[in-house]
Amino acid sequence: MQHATPTFLYAEYEGAVSLVESYLVDPYDEVRFLSIGGPAEAVKAVLAAAKLKGNQLILFHPKAHASLDRCGREYVGPLHATTTPSRLLCKRLPCGQTHGVLYPDTIPSETPDAFSLVLPKTEEATAPERLLRLIDARTTLPLHPSWAGWLWRFLDENADITPLSGAGHWVGWEIHWNEQQVTQELTEAVKARTLEIA
Repeated sequence: MQHATPTFLYAEYEGAVSLVESYLVDPYDEVRFLSIGGPAEAVKAVLAAAKLKGNQLILFHPKAHASLDRCGREYVGPLHATTTPSRLLCKRLPCGQTHGVLYPDTIPSETPDAFSLVLPKTEEATAPERLLRLIDARTTLPLHPSWAGWLWRFLDENADITPLSGAGHWVGWEIHWNEQQVTQELTEAVKARTLEIA
């Protein structure tokens, strides 16, 4: 699916339509992050659908060109419901509308070797430090905060970090790491003094 940033982007599930502020998907178009707004009932319906395995949301935006459907909408693509642990948050706005967010659960689950890291684009530079903290919570391996850059590079070079695609003001990565491999490489780096304990 092409992930362009249109003027207005909407998500629909069985007639419930919400305005999309941001979204992130994995390489298989499975939702990892979704920030939407609109009437409370529509926002809750779209978010609930995004969390239930087997559901599919439709992404579209109104356009006066390209491949329009009978409702005057340009189809952008499908979003498949997430299969990873996630949380929902809905808040009523002062204007009477509702803002809702589906985001990855950062608490270690039964699959501690796979998780999503999602940040506002303004905090993208802190990704290595956040990654180190999330891995530190999932392992007994002692990790020093100064090793964040090394850990990011190591996982990135081993294709354990996959960028999420989408549109909006958020950025994210899918992380699949192997504790045994990280432990071995970290031990060798400390022995070789390429990593120091500060």
